[in-house]
Formats: sequence, C-alpha cells, structure tokens
Amino acid sequence: MDKLEFDESIFKYDECKLLFREPYRLNSYITISQPTMQDIINFGEQEYYQMIGLLCGTPSDFKVMLWDNGQDWNKISEVDFFWVFATSLTPDKTGILFGDLDFSKFRMATKNETGETVLYNEEFDFAIDSFIYHHMVSYIRRINGMTYTGTKIIKGATAKKLVIERDRNRMKVQANKPYESQLVNLISAMLVYPGFKYSKDQLKECGIYEFMDAVKRSQIYTSTIALTQGAYSGFMDTKNIKQESFNWFRSTD
Repeated sequence: MDKLEFDESIFKYDECKLLFREPYRLNSYITISQPTMQDIINFGEQEYYQMIGLLCGTPSDFKVMLWDNGQDWNKISEVDFFWVFATSLTPDKTGILFGDLDFSKFRMATKNETGETVLYNEEFDFAIDSFIYHHMVSYIRRINGMTYTGTKIIKGATAKKLVIERDRNRMKVQANKPYESQLVNLISAMLVYPGFKYSKDQLKECGIYEFMDAVKRSQIYTSTIALTQGAYSGFMDTKNIKQESFNWFRSTD
C-alpha cells in the first residue's frame, strides 16, 4: 500500500497569531477566521466538523461514495475531489471560516498558462488553483488540531473490494449510532484539569486553536512531570529518554 502526501511544511504560520485568533489573510480575496468555542456551539458542532471534514477530506476518506459512483479513489487527486463539491459551498455553510466568500459563484475552468484545472470567479477575475487549495486546507487543519494523513493508494482489484466492503460495514454501524461529540470529553477533562485556568463561561471566548493547543500542552505537562518524578525517584532508567521529554515548554507538534 502506497501513500501520496502533499508537503504541508511549505506553509508557515505565525504561531502567536494563531494563539491570539488573528484572521489569516491568504490573499486579497481569501481571509480565514478562527472560530471561538462559542462560534462552533452556535454554528453546531456536528455541522462544523462535517464541514471541515469535507473541506479537508481526501478521496481516501470518501472512497465508498466515489466507488458507488463508478470512480476509483486511487485515481483522483485531492484537489480534483475538492473541485467536485466546492461549488455547492455557500456562505451559510462555510461563513464561520470564510466569511462572505461564496464558493458557489466559482466555476471550473482551465488555466491558459499551465492547462491546470482551477475554480474561477469571473466577477473578481480570481482563480483558486491547487496551491491555494492546499494552503487553505492546511490552515484549517492547523487551527483545528487535525493531522494530514495523505491519500492511501491501494493496488489490485481484490484489495480494493475488500477495503470498500470494510469501510461500507463501518459506515453502516456508524449510521445507527447517535453523533458523538468531538469536543465534550475534551472540554469536560480540561475544566477539571488543575492547570486549566478558564471557567466554563470564559472558555466560550477561547479560539479553537488555543483550546486544542491547551489540550496537547496539558498532556505534555502531565507526562513531563511523571518522567521527572520517575527520574528523581531513581526507579527509572533515563539514558534512552530524550532530554527534550523533560521540557514541558517544548512544541506541542
């Protein structure tokens, strides 16, 4: 099984601006806002995660849907998959991130210089190409603490059918279950975590990036303290443990 990945490390973000919820101006036409926890509650948590799951999803994530429509997910690029549904995205669906940017007013077109397929807005004479697409979704993944897994390529008809059947069964099981919140357990845990200084009401104004960063930081802090106590107690061999593991100020990435 191969895996194709886009190198998101080419996109650099100001971490302080992320932490303080500064809107990200990608270009003259696209500015991405970071929602607060209250924004997500008002928008609807399930609707929010479904929306960013669609924006940031890969063909591999939607393999059953594509397969049932006669398309092999292994032969569709991430950006081509985005072109398929992008023009159905109106501001009421994406406004929490993109404001009044209306993807439904874009149409698929061909870039004369390169022959690349793009989304083109005639009114503003502006096109979303592959680079801009990856830039957008990379930022959305970043603020939401999502990990980019790439598109998994599966070879062989038998292997593809087995994977499709597996995913189809998983979808059937999931369809019979009520929606499980992605935030409620994290919120509950952080509100009782001694190092978390927000009250429930204060948390509503916390940006999603700040909250997810706090979740990761609390895990780093807890594991660092445990390692330090174990090292000082003399019951732990620390020679194979990286020194960075004892520093809870390290990056949360």
